[in-house]
Amino acid sequence: MKTINKKTIEWHGKTYFLLGIDEDGTKSYLNKASFDCGWYWGFGYINTFTNNKQPSKSRDIQSHSHLDFMLKQKNLNWYDSFKIIFKNTVLNDKETWQFVDLMRSFYTLKEAAEVFHSGNSHYTTMDALSLKDKVIEDKINKDLLPKIFTEIEKLLTEETNNE
Repeated sequence: MKTINKKTIEWHGKTYFLLGIDEDGTKSYLNKASFDCGWYWGFGYINTFTNNKQPSKSRDIQSHSHLDFMLKQKNLNWYDSFKIIFKNTVLNDKETWQFVDLMRSFYTLKEAAEVFHSGNSHYTTMDALSLKDKVIEDKINKDLLPKIFTEIEKLLTEETNNE
């Protein structure tokens, strides 16, 4: 895995962080976190653009995926999957470990916040037990997840000497 320069782009009013380049030379970007619909975080979306050389000038998104889905496809731990998918990345080895740890923590906390928001996991209607808890939901959404987003943005934007 080769380390490349970090890059942030703006496209249609949204911020994207270069994550890496696959074996075909396609650049993949992670979207900046956004609090959507007043109750959940939109994050972890990986986009490629129709103009790979100048993505900020693209007319459209080429592909849209979820990072957890991409990493689960290899049936390996997320670090090894990441290295297979991205032949070149903006993250050094230590940063890659930190990134996948933060991303896995994001997905875990996001799922927990959804349970505390709705009261269950929506496989059934459970009248006898509701896990709704606005205090815990707010703690996750307003405190814990923003800390994760800050750390991920630091990894993807700041030049660090972590090796």
